[in-house]
Amino acid sequence: MAPTVKVHSKNAAGEQFEITLEKTSADKGLIRVKSWNSDQDPATDAPAKDDTVQLYEIRSLSKTAISCKGDVFGPDPVLKCTLLAGAPPADASVEVEITGSIFGSFDGTKTYPVTAADLAKLTQFLKDAAFPAA
Repeated sequence: MAPTVKVHSKNAAGEQFEITLEKTSADKGLIRVKSWNSDQDPATDAPAKDDTVQLYEIRSLSKTAISCKGDVFGPDPVLKCTLLAGAPPADASVEVEITGSIFGSFDGTKTYPVTAADLAKLTQFLKDAAFPAA
């Protein structure tokens, strides 16, 4: 069975996210991000957004970081995802940096706070996925 992981995040604005990562072949996978606005309840409301992006040319940069390209409309952006342990009082987080999107409209860095348990699940996913080194 292909490695898969699902984690949850809530940002300072109260938006909530459910992020699923799946390895589909040696250097390919997908990411699905469901998001709810701050006035929504994920337990009872449909997500405000539900996006899935196919990922390819996934490369391991370290035990806690990967880079890849996302198959989207227009030029395929480069994504760099880094797991950050955080030291109290800061939470653990996942930092996603996007470059090369169409007209730069999605370029930038987003940080998704995660629990220590979810960070451990993500770290294990990267280990189990064993993506090729950069």
